[in-house]
Amino acid sequence: MENVFLDVLTQVLITVVCAAVTGLAGWAVTLITKSKQRLQEETDSIKDERARAAAKTAIDRLSELAVMAVETFEQTVAGELREKVKAGTAPRSALTEVGKMAVDEVLTNLDGKLIPVLNTVIPDLKHYLASLVESKLLELKQAKGAA
Repeated sequence: MENVFLDVLTQVLITVVCAAVTGLAGWAVTLITKSKQRLQEETDSIKDERARAAAKTAIDRLSELAVMAVETFEQTVAGELREKVKAGTAPRSALTEVGKMAVDEVLTNLDGKLIPVLNTVIPDLKHYLASLVESKLLELKQAKGAA
């Protein structure tokens, strides 16, 4: 009888130990999963911050290049061409071509690594750049008019 009692007690202890090990393993898996999720969220956050910073840097660079192109073309070509258009010795479409040249100049000088970054935030980069050049030209004209 004592042997039976010890056998039953041994079986109960084995079952309890197995249940405890299973419970601890489940708890460990849950803890690891939660830690992994938290780390993944932090990593995603860093990636988003880096992507945002990269996009902001690229847009700032694009704006700088647009300003430089507008100022350069205004000093070298556009001012003189505008006078010729007013005088009737040059077609108005020539001014449009200068704007396209400014856009091409910016795209030529833009670091190729920035173009994919810009394309993630600006669907039509060339159209945006044309608008940006026009905007910078207007700012330059207004600044000259105020001076």
